[in-house]
Amino acid sequence: NTSAKSFPAMGTATIATSNTYPISDWAFAQLQEQKFVSYWYATIQGREDAHRRAMAAVGEDSLSALQGKVDSKTGVVSFASSSSTMKKSPNEVADSNLTMRQLTEGKDIFVTALRDASWPEEYCNAFALFITELELHNLPVTDSKRAERVLISYFAEARLEFHRELA
Repeated sequence: NTSAKSFPAMGTATIATSNTYPISDWAFAQLQEQKFVSYWYATIQGREDAHRRAMAAVGEDSLSALQGKVDSKTGVVSFASSSSTMKKSPNEVADSNLTMRQLTEGKDIFVTALRDASWPEEYCNAFALFITELELHNLPVTDSKRAERVLISYFAEARLEFHRELA
């Protein structure tokens, strides 16, 4: 879903300078149905969680393929694959509990996922502009933590309302 930020080519290889994992399969499937998903799935933490869960699913799928299950009535052996990557993460963080840093790090990933999921271009552009405006907001120097919490709360409420308007 995204390209890696890289140093200039060194011979025929590049060295990634950022986490290049995509959002989870579950979150992307939800976006394809234009359902609301936590912005957390686009953050580094959310994408690393998706990667860990995908790697664990590979192990589960391999074990399932080796073991198989026999239907006692028909005698047919089935090799069901794991659907753990198609489930909501138990580690999901609500939008209202994110940080400004997470908002910034997830913007490009989230907007790209929206586009890849065929969301209306005007929504994608408006969402990117909304995050950019929040990033550029001048937080007061005194009590900046409280001001950040207020901005994040606004982000969470405005995003939910914006999504409702889309539906």
